[in-house]
Amino acid sequence: LLQGRIILHTKLWGWLCYDMQQMLQYSSDETQMRVPLFASKNSLYTDIALFKRALTLQVGADVRYNTAFYADSYSPEAGAFYHQNDVKVGNFPWIDFFVNLQLKRAVIYAKVGHLNSIWESYPDYFILPHYPGNKLGLYYGLIWKFFD
Repeated sequence: LLQGRIILHTKLWGWLCYDMQQMLQYSSDETQMRVPLFASKNSLYTDIALFKRALTLQVGADVRYNTAFYADSYSPEAGAFYHQNDVKVGNFPWIDFFVNLQLKRAVIYAKVGHLNSIWESYPDYFILPHYPGNKLGLYYGLIWKFFD
């Protein structure tokens, strides 16, 4: 497996941040390992500190993409992955919108997952062959760290 990766975390302007991960990869033996040729994850978000840095607010979007490839399929009966040559997965964007609030050790988060399914004509994307990804949904939660 030959793999090259570029990772960038930068502030574009004041409170506007951009995180990028771009990956180009090649498998010389497709019978052993199948991978997408190109995979990308990009995040554009605000990072604002309020109330003397006691509260941090992040609002932004994640965009993920990878080229189409024959991913290994999963067999629940055997509890294992196996090679298949029938269904390609990938070649579509996946967009999430998120809001994070961090107050000292507590993090409150909300995410609208698979936002692009609203305007897509075929929103049921497959992560693995025969296993669709999550549909449009709202995910939220609380993380409380009891240690430093």
